[in-house]
Parts: sequence; C-alpha cells; structure tokens
Amino acid sequence: MTPRRAARRLAVVGLVAVLALGFVEGGLRLTRNHRSPLAAASTTVPATRREARTTTRMVSSERLSHPVANRRTAATPPAHAPVAHPPVAHPPAARTTAPAAAGAAPAERPVVGAYLGPGNVAGATVLSTRLPAGLPTILDYLDGTTWWSLTSASPTWLSHRWAPTGEAPTYLVPLLPATGGSLAVGATGAYDPWFARLAAVLVAGGEAHATLVLGWSPLEQGHAWSVTTPAEGPQYVAFFRHVVTTMRAVPGARFRFSFQPGPVADDPPVRPGSLYPGNAFVDTVDIAVFDGSTSSPTGAQRWAVLRDGLAGPAWTARFARRHHRPIVVDGLAVVPRSAGGPGDDPAFVSSFLAWARRARVETIYLWADGSWALDLQEEPQAFTVLRQVVARWDASTKPAPTAGRPAGSGGTAHP
Repeated sequence: MTPRRAARRLAVVGLVAVLALGFVEGGLRLTRNHRSPLAAASTTVPATRREARTTTRMVSSERLSHPVANRRTAATPPAHAPVAHPPVAHPPAARTTAPAAAGAAPAERPVVGAYLGPGNVAGATVLSTRLPAGLPTILDYLDGTTWWSLTSASPTWLSHRWAPTGEAPTYLVPLLPATGGSLAVGATGAYDPWFARLAAVLVAGGEAHATLVLGWSPLEQGHAWSVTTPAEGPQYVAFFRHVVTTMRAVPGARFRFSFQPGPVADDPPVRPGSLYPGNAFVDTVDIAVFDGSTSSPTGAQRWAVLRDGLAGPAWTARFARRHHRPIVVDGLAVVPRSAGGPGDDPAFVSSFLAWARRARVETIYLWADGSWALDLQEEPQAFTVLRQVVARWDASTKPAPTAGRPAGSGGTAHP
C-alpha cells in the first residue's frame, strides 16, 4: 500500500473518532481534532511508489483526507452531473497578506517551510523552534473525498487552523473527488461552480493569498485526475485553465497557482511538458524530492539518479527557467530504514540543498509527518545538515518573500 493511500485510510479512521467534536462555521459542521495521515510520496520517486527506487515525486499526495474526509451530503451531485450546483456567494476578503511586488527579484536563498499533517498547528510551533528562520510557510492538503469536502468543509477547517497563525499556506488541491468525475467533463467547465465555491471559502477564511497546487502528479497513476491516455492530456490542460480562471474571478482572490508534473510513471502516455497549462495560468513549477531508493550505495549517488530522472530536479530546473517561473519543492524527505528507505542520509540532503541554491529554488517544504518525516528522531544527521546549511544561508543572505504574490503576476523570473 502506498504512503498516500495509507494516509487516506488513516484519516478516515481519524474522522470517525473525532466527529463528536465539531463546530459550525458558515453553516458547515467541521471537526476540530484529528490524527494526521501518514502521507508520503516521492517526486520522481518510485515513479509508481510501489518500488523502492529513487525518483521525483510530487508533494505528499497522500496527505489528504482529514477529519471531514468522508462526509457525504445531498449537495454533492452525481459523478458526471455538471448541473445542480447551488449558487456561490463571494464574500469579501477577510485577512490578507501584503503582496510582494510583481517582478520581485529571485529569492537569494530558499525559504524553508513544512508539511506536518492536516492542520497540525502544534507541530508547526515545535518545528519552528528547530529551524534557524522559524517556519514562515506551511503545506497542507485539501480533502478530496467528495465535492463537498474538497470545496467547503476541508478549506473551512484548514482556514480555521492556519489563518490565525499568520503562516503563508500552500494547499494541494485535487482536481476531482474520489466519488467520481472526469477530465473530459472538467475540460468543458462543468465543475467550475465547485471551484468558485472553494475560492470564496478560502477568501472568506482569510487565505486569499494562498498558493494552490492543482491536480498534482497527473502522470502518476491512482489519482482521479490521472492522465492515462494521450487524449486526456489536452483535457487536463483545459480543466486546469478553467479552474484558474474561475478562482481568479472570485472577488478578493489573490491566489498563486502551481503546476507539479511529477512523479512520472514508467512509459507515460504523454510527455510531462505537454501538460503545462501555460504561463498565464501558472505561477510556480513544483516538484517533491524523496530519498527512498536503496539501489545506489551513497547518498550523493542516490541524489544524482533522482536529479537526472524523468521530470526530476534537473528537468524541472530547465523547464522552470524556460518558462521564467520559480521552483517550489513540495516535499523533502529521507525515507527511514523502517519504511524501506536508506535511512539517515546527510549526503543526500547536502547534495539536494546545493542544487536548490544553484537552481534558485523559491521554497522548500520539509516532509515532517508520518514515517517519512525528516526530523531529529529518525534522521538526526540529515536534519542537522539541513539546519547548518540554512543557518549559513541566513548568515549571508535573506530570502525574498514568497507569500502574497498576486495571482497571474508571473512569479519570479529566472535570469
């Protein structure tokens, strides 16, 4: 069972345990407490994740399912029914983060954030004390069990968790719920009302400047939005564009949108670059880096294999530079031996950080949840190297702000 699927199952179990503790917000009943899922993934990593091979995977695809994961309501339409969507109200923006100026200079060094499990504010507080510059940004996942959980319950719950902290959020957003739907229907704009509602909920919750990673890893099998045939490639692109256009049109919205093509399964039906929606619809190009292979004897060698893989870090850097978009790493982890990985691997982390600095990576999110967490307990040497390198960065440079850049501003240009 892949870490993402395990995470979904654990989240559903957590939901049952905590539904008794709810609160009403905007007519939605949401759960406060839950157990974060064990979401792990690899950027080109095990392209299929069922293998113990290093690849580049996209940020925690499993991370999703939270307390409201399995909620079903009458508001959820049949899988392919493009109608019957309740009207969407567009509330004014609540809390906003001052946007960075368009065309701002590239970050002098990457900002370091983390994924700590769904709404894990306490974990963020602890980790912030272990990093030289604190924890200025977090990564989390919207629950994609149903349209209701994806566009209403989950974003409302997460906004209640993260907005009060002032930390800039990046959310991974499923393009389709597990209950059904298709890229073909999405490409027609039939699901636009759902994403208008999602935008309105985020704006109302004070997260109008959130960064949204839409339909991550489309060439990794197992997602409702996976591209499995050549014909689905253009459908994915059209669907992505519809979502961006719809969400930007909501009053108060200042979102940034991210494209994350990897990880890529063996023999993909289309090339990763063919799924790019275009500069007008994408602000950052994302990737996730998980050291999960044991096929190479050293960390530096494992990094080299992953770096040069299909849709891996080297490909991503070239692609982002060609499109003048900054790079965001939606997950950095060293898989422990207990989970079938190489274990503590400071050489891998050191090699990755050197690449990240050269590639002018904008933000690095540590994977700090579940058995793949990069932390002091399982990977003390790797975590120590990360802290030392970041401390040296802080001593000589300061990161450029990443949160609050207006959607469609074009992101940060590469030289």
